[in-house]
Amino acid sequence: MDYKNLFHINQITKPLKNLYRQATENFRKILFLKARKRDSRNSTKGPQRYHFIEGVLYTLLAQKTAREPFEKFNVLQIGANDGYTVDPVFNFCGILEKNKVRLAAVEPLPEVFDLLIKTYANHSDFHPYNILIGSGNTQTIYKIKSKYWPQYRGIIGSGVSSMNYDHVLRKAQKQLPKSLTKNKNIENFIENQEIACISLTRLIKEWGHTPDFLQIDVEGYDDDVIYSLDMSQFKPKAIGFEVCLLSQDRKNRLFEYLSEHNYIIATASEDDACAILKN
Repeated sequence: MDYKNLFHINQITKPLKNLYRQATENFRKILFLKARKRDSRNSTKGPQRYHFIEGVLYTLLAQKTAREPFEKFNVLQIGANDGYTVDPVFNFCGILEKNKVRLAAVEPLPEVFDLLIKTYANHSDFHPYNILIGSGNTQTIYKIKSKYWPQYRGIIGSGVSSMNYDHVLRKAQKQLPKSLTKNKNIENFIENQEIACISLTRLIKEWGHTPDFLQIDVEGYDDDVIYSLDMSQFKPKAIGFEVCLLSQDRKNRLFEYLSEHNYIIATASEDDACAILKN
């Protein structure tokens, strides 16, 4: 199958069109318009992404409630950052349906993890993990030094962390003000940390719940996170992830892999994709 021309929300196969229509007709206004009025920091990537991801969440919630009316809806977020800023699941998990959701969130950087804890301080079924999803015992994370986050001109300085040093370097060069970096070595604005690692399969076992929805945003390693999940043991109903930092070859391989595991794939925006398990 040729994945160069990805399905988009408005040109996707009939089953996914039906899912999208069902997911958005009833929830369009409360899921994006009210959320946007509430705080623009949580809606900067555009209505289509929020309509789709939150619409999928509501559709899956309705399906699970019909099957298991007394069970909570399980969401697992990898790369949660502060849990709020430019976050596609916060309105659903943290406000609108927080009493129906069991949420596990992974954030590897300790100082950002503290912000995540504060965001969900009033959530009764929140399970935070200060760890990195990856192979081996530890991995090196590169990031812009926290003292420069207030000067960062992008959406959120704490979100610029990755195992890819060049990616962080490019972000620092582009988004830190020239008045700050002029005549200075840009590398001095970046630091690294060694973070303990765990596979996604092991994390889910420790959590003790199969995610109904899996959300991933790990700055260019979303595919590696998905590959670290043993699909024979755990298969989320839907997986949201970033594609903007993946090469075409990596995207093709990932979409082929997900298709082989019975997922329909659609792009929710130029940056994001969602894989939905066929019934």
